[in-house]
Formats: sequence, structure tokens, C-alpha cells
Amino acid sequence: MRLTDLIDRHCMTEDGDVLGRVFELRAQRRRGRLVVTHLLLGGPALVERYGAGRHRPHGPRRDAVNDEVDWADVVRLEPGRVVVRAAPHRHRS
Repeated sequence: MRLTDLIDRHCMTEDGDVLGRVFELRAQRRRGRLVVTHLLLGGPALVERYGAGRHRPHGPRRDAVNDEVDWADVVRLEPGRVVVRAAPHRHRS
């Protein structure tokens, strides 16, 4: 899978709650490979995707409105969407 395969998919819980669209990703380089750590959802993530947002280090930030969903909470990938566990570890970033 390529990272771009995740962009623009809808993100929803196993219970069917829609969380938003994946507009950006967080990743870390581990042992020479790029590993996805978080999915970013919402408008500010879209702005960041195009390089117009504030570049910032990973971590919570009180004034932002996009959500980050931990990659560890991804249950499965389906055509056009990412399904995460019913109560994903989310935080405002």
C-alpha cells in the first residue's frame, strides 16, 4: 500500500460513526521504512496537506480543530474508507 492510498478516504468507527475524511498522515521513519502513526482528519489537516498550515511538531495543541486518530486503532481498510475501533484514541492536535 502507498501512503496516498489512504488520503481522502472517509474514516468511521466499527459502529458506523463517521469521524471525517483523512486529509493528512503522520509517519515516522523506523529502520529505514516509513511507518504511519496517525491519521489526520478535518479542514486544518487539508490545509496542512497543501503546505499552507502551520508546520508544527507532533503532539496535542489546544487551538486546532482537526483530529488525529492513532494508526493502532485502525481495524481494517475498505474501498474508500478506513474503519477504526469503536472508541479510538483520538486527541485534538
